[in-house]
Amino acid sequence: MIAEEDKPLIGGSAPGHRKSKPRQRMDGYCMLNADYFTDDPLHDDTVFRHHFWMSRKLFLKIVENLREINYFKLKRDSVDELGFSTIQKCTVALRMLAYGIAGDTQDDYRIMAESMAIDCIYRFCRAIVAVFGETY
Repeated sequence: MIAEEDKPLIGGSAPGHRKSKPRQRMDGYCMLNADYFTDDPLHDDTVFRHHFWMSRKLFLKIVENLREINYFKLKRDSVDELGFSTIQKCTVALRMLAYGIAGDTQDDYRIMAESMAIDCIYRFCRAIVAVFGETY
């Protein structure tokens, strides 16, 4: 039997590893919401369509349907901080798909690390097929 201290660490903090960046996820959400999704957003429908390659109405329909999938729900992480919202995850995935950009470019107001962005686009694509595949 392997002693507790001999077991390899799986995830979590480990000596010698650098701490993760503090990501102000809620600040990113607030900026994204103010720019695109409030009653009087900074960017109008024309700019939204140019940035997302779809209408705001279609984007919100996708968000609403994906909100039912566990991965896309707003949850707390292991240190009891709020994670990314459904809108943030969908925005990252759609911008990566629309522009063919890499995951490490999603660190501006989407405040998302590359590994999270890649996981997000993978799960987004699978969720879209699961939710809308039969219809389209």
